[in-house]
Amino acid sequence: MEKYFEKIQEIKAVINNAATETEKETGKAELETISKEIAAQGEYFSKVYKHYEASREKGNNLLNLNSGDIWPREVADLAKAFKENGIREFTLTSHCTNTNEIAWEFIKNGYNQQGMTLVNNSKKFFEDGYDQEPAFIFRIS
Repeated sequence: MEKYFEKIQEIKAVINNAATETEKETGKAELETISKEIAAQGEYFSKVYKHYEASREKGNNLLNLNSGDIWPREVADLAKAFKENGIREFTLTSHCTNTNEIAWEFIKNGYNQQGMTLVNNSKKFFEDGYDQEPAFIFRIS
């Protein structure tokens, strides 16, 4: 996942610094190609990558899932995608009421809850940095 993240960041920098429309369009085409590569790896790889990218862009050390973005029935497939891609540890934040059920599903799929930490979430308005919120840490058993 890191290789995709780094490549996408490089392309975004090229687009942002492009001197011509042709350079911008070339960069956008490269982003489209990478997006298709990610999508070709399956629904859950794509979903995990989306969370990975958002977490990295916010400066979080671990992939962060918001329980409002996933359903308990998806946990087995997400846990499998984590394991296949070397994600041994992640955080789980909550803005909804089914967090306990989602946490339990991750535990049933081989992850243990290790404690809590603070993660960067939303960009602060009119300030640098991010608002922080508490998150559960899970690690593969």
